Amino acid sequence: MTRRRLALCSAVLVAALVPGGTRALAAPEIAGIAVDTGTLALRCGAVWDAAGGHRRGPIAIVADKGRIVSIQPDGSALRPGETDLRGETCLPGLIDAHTHVMLESDRLEGDYDAQLLKASPEYRTIVGVGHAGRLLQWGFTAVRDLGAEGGGWGDLAVRDAIDRGMVSGPRMQVATQAIVATSAYPLLGYAPGVSVPVGAEQITGADEGRRAVRAQIGRGADVIKLYADRGPRLGADGSVQSVPTLTPDELRAIIGEAHRQGRKAAVNARSAQSARDATDAGADSIEHGDYLDADNIAAMARRGVYYVPDFDTDASISARRAAGGNAVWRAMPQIKCATLARAVRGGVKVAFGSGIGGADWSYNPAAAFAPMAACGMTVAQILTSATLGSARLMGIDDRVGSLEPGKLADVIAVPGEPLSDISVLQRVSFVAKGGVVHRVTGKPVKSGGE
Repeated sequence: MTRRRLALCSAVLVAALVPGGTRALAAPEIAGIAVDTGTLALRCGAVWDAAGGHRRGPIAIVADKGRIVSIQPDGSALRPGETDLRGETCLPGLIDAHTHVMLESDRLEGDYDAQLLKASPEYRTIVGVGHAGRLLQWGFTAVRDLGAEGGGWGDLAVRDAIDRGMVSGPRMQVATQAIVATSAYPLLGYAPGVSVPVGAEQITGADEGRRAVRAQIGRGADVIKLYADRGPRLGADGSVQSVPTLTPDELRAIIGEAHRQGRKAAVNARSAQSARDATDAGADSIEHGDYLDADNIAAMARRGVYYVPDFDTDASISARRAAGGNAVWRAMPQIKCATLARAVRGGVKVAFGSGIGGADWSYNPAAAFAPMAACGMTVAQILTSATLGSARLMGIDDRVGSLEPGKLADVIAVPGEPLSDISVLQRVSFVAKGGVVHRVTGKPVKSGGE
């Protein structure tokens, strides 16, 4: 690449990412989402989605201008231009309702600090673009990204560059900076005279909470993220205990303002008390929810609050954190597994979230499906949580989450039968988002601004 061409590419990227920069010409859009204007024809060996269940094929899926127009059995000879997926199962694009594309890893105590202290927001935005592209290649065509974690407003730039067709990635809902109680979130523990960045916006009092919500929505936040507690520890009864940070009044003010402005509120709550406070305040989802008791589960089921358990894709994370001396991390896998089983039995709606970004990006979020199955969820329940369930939580189920005529053509394919071997979801061979093919025969397809 010549210097002139490199400079031109850099200028275009900066213009796309910087607010107020020159807008690139975009493909036609549907509700802010760039889509294909041509026809997509697939021949699948089988189809699964939460709306229609498992359907054996061959089945033809046809999309036009980014939307599915027909799904029907078709055992005829393959037609010219049709993509042959007859040895594979087609599913809706996966949806991860808890990601952090601006984080590279948060496995150990020093990982988070190093990113906030040593990596510029500009660098982390570029890293976020790469992470978003990886998620799409893994088959995740939509994500809810819950906090830039000290990365400024870079998640907005990543979302907008994807929507404009400048770079590849899933469609994104972003939380921007998230909201925490003053002095209750990293970076912590530095000398009093040393000024350090904080991974979320700090507030004290209901009025400051409302102001933060308004400011974040004004910047472009799609969802409001709150941290309701800190310092998880192991209780004498084997539960997870924590220190509540935001008061009930602050929680009600923040969540109420989010709802008043048409945004949902996602609340990180690791203990039963924090989850209770968040549910009582009107939270739309409880994130992590490491320990939920019977009262939590009954209240969440009654009020329709989603549980996003954020199972670690890297099973070694808890062990590494336990090595730092906090016994809760040694017990966490078993505690969380029991909580998920209770929640499913209790009728709580589950949306899939991996928390990727906390785990290393060498781990595919779909690796979390196996431990969820080990905790008692059926494969169909897990796949529903990672498609239609997450779409409903995000309020986009009218467009994505299932394979139905009229919906956007977000389609993936995997070898074999996922209902009998859920690990095949880690080997996605085909990805189309809005009718645009991004992966075929297991290899990326160069398109758009790539």
